Amino acid sequence: MRISQIMTSMTVSHAQNTTSVSTLSAELVQLDERETELRDIVTRTEEKRSWFADFREWLESVAAFLDEKVRFWPSLAIPTF
Repeated sequence: MRISQIMTSMTVSHAQNTTSVSTLSAELVQLDERETELRDIVTRTEEKRSWFADFREWLESVAAFLDEKVRFWPSLAIPTF
């Protein structure tokens, strides 16, 4: 009788542990997929940040160029009213 109770208890425990492992395995797969998505988002965000930094640098160089032109040719300046 006692052996059958122990076997029943172990079988139930094994079933619970198997369910837990299956649940954790599925969660791990979801987390791995989410990590991949987040890494892709970070990569795209960094590419955009880099593009905007380059654009800002280019725009500032154009502004400096135009400031130089206005300084040498004041007649080109836009009149303010």
